[in-house]
Amino acid sequence: QRSTIPEESIVSSTDDTATALSAGIVHEKSSSMLSDLNWESIGRVFLSEVKETADCVSLAAGPLFQSDALVQAEAIVKVCDELDTVKPVENLFVSEMLGLRRRALEFKRHKLLVKLMRQNYDSYVATAAFLSPSRIP
Repeated sequence: QRSTIPEESIVSSTDDTATALSAGIVHEKSSSMLSDLNWESIGRVFLSEVKETADCVSLAAGPLFQSDALVQAEAIVKVCDELDTVKPVENLFVSEMLGLRRRALEFKRHKLLVKLMRQNYDSYVATAAFLSPSRIP
């Protein structure tokens, strides 16, 4: 016997493997795919992404709340050293694709230099001369 599928339940697709599927079959297939996912692994990756993002936000936000008077040239040199050695964390989107840690460190370096310039211009000039052009673009 031939079963008929109502036209409104047929899903059009350009995929050669399925040109006409009923909505019920598509839903059943989606449910099966969801149950096959390794949720524990996904959770670990998600947690790693969130932790890396939080660490980077902390790096970038630190100088925003720091007093100009507390900024020292040594802190800027340390940030530059860290920038020279930063490597993306493998398999983390925010690290590999976005380069979030590098961007956070660059932001931190910039903000610290601005604060140093406001607080002690002579120290800023000496620091910038020492670090330029190889470490401060």
